[in-house]
Parts: sequence; C-alpha cells; structure tokens
Amino acid sequence: MAELKPYLQDLTRFAYLVGWRRGEVPTLEWPEVDYQGRRLRLRGAESKNGEPRYLPYGDSPTLVEIIERRWQARTLTGDGARFVFHRNGKRIRDFRTAWEGATERAGCPDLLFHDLRRSAVNNLNAVNVPPKVAMQITGHKTMTTYQRYHIVRDDDTRAALSKVDAAVKASTSTTPAAPAPTA
Repeated sequence: MAELKPYLQDLTRFAYLVGWRRGEVPTLEWPEVDYQGRRLRLRGAESKNGEPRYLPYGDSPTLVEIIERRWQARTLTGDGARFVFHRNGKRIRDFRTAWEGATERAGCPDLLFHDLRRSAVNNLNAVNVPPKVAMQITGHKTMTTYQRYHIVRDDDTRAALSKVDAAVKASTSTTPAAPAPTA
C-alpha cells in the first residue's frame, strides 16, 4: 500500500475487502452511494454479469472510513467528483503502469490487482462467511467459480486436520467400549 500512489490506495483497500473486479471498482459513482444509509450499488451496466449488486457497508468500520475519505476527496475537487475513486476529479481508467511500479518497488512484482479478488474470497472464507453471502459481496455468480478463487493454504489444511483430530478424540473418549465378541 505504501508504494501505491495516494489516489489508488483507497481503491485498492476497497477491492481487497470486497473482491470487486478491477473494472468494477473505478466505475462506482456517487449517485450509487446511499451515504446516509451506508449502502452502495454497482450498476448492472458496470457489473461483469450485467446484474446490479448492492453492498450495505455500515457495519464495516474500514469501508465506512474509505467512503468517508472518498467523500472528503470529492469535495476537494471544487465541483465534486462524479466517481467515488478518482484522480483529481477524473475517473481512474487504466492504472496498470502505476500498479506494476508499486508492486516492483514493494518487492512483489508478480502481484496482480486481480489477486485482491482472491484475497477477498480467502478472507471471507477464513471468517466463515456463508458462501452465498460472500458471492453476493464479490459478485461471483456460480459456486464453481467462487471456489476457484479460494486458495487452500497450509494453515487451512492444518486447522482442518486439528479439528478432525479433536472431534475423533472427543467421540472415542465418550463412546462406551463395545462388548467383546463372543465365540
């Protein structure tokens, strides 16, 4: 984050938290933000699958902070920027060069912006958000596609095996011994 240009930092944080696509985040306009009700709407025309998405964000302090900062940045442009994420009041379009430069300086040149989408899915899974809810947030339409974004890490496998081990131990310690077979 520190290597990104300031105008891309909130856009990146937002993408990391909600998993929207690179082409979706910069299209968010202020008329689609219910600032008081703390709810966003991605227009169907801007969504990959053509369907609008709604994101109530009021219970996420980080998203509230991001939208608040963007609201303040909007007013700094004089007439108010149309887009939530903008550069000097103008829509952010192609930021690949800025992204590549930042990842190079940060020592992770292979990091893609799209990896933030994978991270969002992993973060949602890590805190046990039901897949249907997570898919509503990220915009995945099918469970198959959503599952492709969940990268299983060694920690996931260790935690799963630990839970299985504990469950097996609990079930064998409380199950009465079976009677010995008679001959």
